Amino acid sequence: MKVRELEKILREGMRAHPGRPALALLTGDGPIADSVPAEFAEAANTLAGRLSRPSSKQGWPASLSWLGLVAILLPLKVRAGPMLDELKANIERTISRDCDEPQLRDAVLSALRRPGFALHPDAHCRAGGLALGVYRAIRGGLSEPAWHAAAAAELYIEAGFLFDDVADREIDEGLGSSISEEVTLAITLMNCGVAAAAEAVHLAGLGPSSHRPLRQLARNCVSACAGQLLDARLEREDEVTSDEALRMTALKAGGCGRLAASVGASIATADDEMIALFGELGSDLFIYLQLIDDIRDASPAEGVSRDLLQRKKTLPLLYFYNWMSADGKDAAGDIMPAEFGAESRETLAPAFDATGAGVFGAVVAEAYLNQARANLADLSALLGPLEHLERYIDGIELIRHEALAAS
Repeated sequence: MKVRELEKILREGMRAHPGRPALALLTGDGPIADSVPAEFAEAANTLAGRLSRPSSKQGWPASLSWLGLVAILLPLKVRAGPMLDELKANIERTISRDCDEPQLRDAVLSALRRPGFALHPDAHCRAGGLALGVYRAIRGGLSEPAWHAAAAAELYIEAGFLFDDVADREIDEGLGSSISEEVTLAITLMNCGVAAAAEAVHLAGLGPSSHRPLRQLARNCVSACAGQLLDARLEREDEVTSDEALRMTALKAGGCGRLAASVGASIATADDEMIALFGELGSDLFIYLQLIDDIRDASPAEGVSRDLLQRKKTLPLLYFYNWMSADGKDAAGDIMPAEFGAESRETLAPAFDATGAGVFGAVVAEAYLNQARANLADLSALLGPLEHLERYIDGIELIRHEALAAS
């Protein structure tokens, strides 16, 4: 997707119609709706439609307007219960089996029990869950190779989380762990992922095509690494376009999603078309989730955005920086006080919301969700109804976030 055109149209529309909520400009009979590229027009309208029908369990009034709101979505998850418990148990068994050095094994398991990692009680293991869902879609059920494939997918993603923390200099000092130790743990997780994938291939009895799942795994990992490299390089650049930021997200997050879905598919079938379709489904879902995370991180409900402090080049923040630059203000100066006190959120959040940056990110994210649903429709045409994957996507819960556009 090319997002620079959408960025230009929305920015000009916001300036021409001050005070109008950004999403209202893009939808229905909004003044710039007809000039929006088709995929983003559809995304804006589906986003608006979902926001106008809030879930009753959220306790929102039935007449709640979608104006000035954004869909901030909880991660895709395996439903809590035996399936998630079994996935976590398989991950732990993989580490225990393949890390025979006690100190390393204990360190890896300890890392996986941190908040946000696979063995923490609240972890959802979305990569492993996607691999399981894909395998089940093809085979009609789950067998032992599926659990090993899911463990492989999850361990690769967990390694990526550790690499990301190192790259973003976000190692918690309370962990008492050095950069060298964290990198060692990440490399260990990746190799345990390879071992789990190899076990899945062996148990699946794939014969002459036994190398293909491992090749798929490696290629998708390389794609994610390309995204990590581009991310690091963009952080050094003074001028970055929204298209470059989206390409970085597509490589990095998309590569991870394609990895998770493809490893499940390639263990279950040798059909290249089907593996590719499931890979695109995983890629679109993970890009979507990353963009939603980027919006939340750019304008958190409390405190000042760490991404903003670090001048991260995420898609919504680039829109924000570009707006302020075009407005004659330095995104790293006038709008960002040198000392962040209690008043900082009051200064930054309204400025971010008033530009339409959150709506811009949400519309692009919604376009990827629409693509994921189209991918699932194509797969259903090949395999029949895939209700468990439909529930998997529909299980993303809509929660309210702060206003995105000043009224």
